[in-house]
Amino acid sequence: MSYDFAPATIRHLIPKDGDAMRRRPRTFLTDKQWKMIKPLLPGKRSDSGRTGRDNRMALEGMIWVLRTGAPWRDLPARFGRWHTVYQRFRRWSVKGVFERIFEEIGERDVRTVMIDGSFTKVHQHGTGAPRRGRDPVRSAAAQKIGKTHGGWTTKLMAVVDATGRVVRIRLSPGNAHEGQMMMETIRDIPTSEVIADKAYDSNANRNFLAQMGIVANIPSRRSRNIPIWHDADRYKARHLVENLFADLKQFRSVSTRYCKTRTSYAAFVNLASWLIEARDTRRSANLSEYTKGAAEQNVGSQIPMRIVMGD
Repeated sequence: MSYDFAPATIRHLIPKDGDAMRRRPRTFLTDKQWKMIKPLLPGKRSDSGRTGRDNRMALEGMIWVLRTGAPWRDLPARFGRWHTVYQRFRRWSVKGVFERIFEEIGERDVRTVMIDGSFTKVHQHGTGAPRRGRDPVRSAAAQKIGKTHGGWTTKLMAVVDATGRVVRIRLSPGNAHEGQMMMETIRDIPTSEVIADKAYDSNANRNFLAQMGIVANIPSRRSRNIPIWHDADRYKARHLVENLFADLKQFRSVSTRYCKTRTSYAAFVNLASWLIEARDTRRSANLSEYTKGAAEQNVGSQIPMRIVMGD
């Protein structure tokens, strides 16, 4: 069996027998994926400054950490020195390389969008970033970490289109109310319908959407004296945003936050989102009847995807 997907420098390290020969390891890029991402990485010969040595090997090491959630010091030797890979990851994170990679995936049809939030547990090693003169609580909030009943957490606010493909992800402290963040999250998305759960049912959110001419397909809370009608059939498509969280949390460095800084964690979320979008087109090939109807009923508009780390 051919292992052309693996860089030539590590191909000889792949086992020649057993289950390892049955399929491609999850921590390796395919040649197709590498061709997509290679022009977006710094350190090319055509770039000014120093030329990066074996960018593919370094990126493979980053994906290994992203997938396994292991400490950088445990990075296998086949990827090179762990400190070299880590320093390159940090430089790329600070320079916004992973954000540009995420944006280059392409544009999304945002005629109908779904929005929801999900918690990620912050590991004890993910706390303790430099305070820079702030008290502990303000310092944690600056890194998008908040104290909840479940401990220190970070919240991912995701917006997906009618096919379940990610449009935007916003990071916020875990104790922030996602219903109050909806307006900032979708303010500049030219959509005509928003589907969300009861957490977003507030007069402020409904008034905001009405002023923008957006249909609010949101079920009413039990506390409302007079429930507001919503389209239950179209609301069934909200599971697509839950599917995105299920896919993202296949990456252990996303499902549990080990990064101290919001910049590094956002970089991992960006890279995981890109890998989800680049791996196949199964979402586009399995459109529901709702999705097809939504595409026909709404006026189309498209925007690029991006990660927002919050204010």
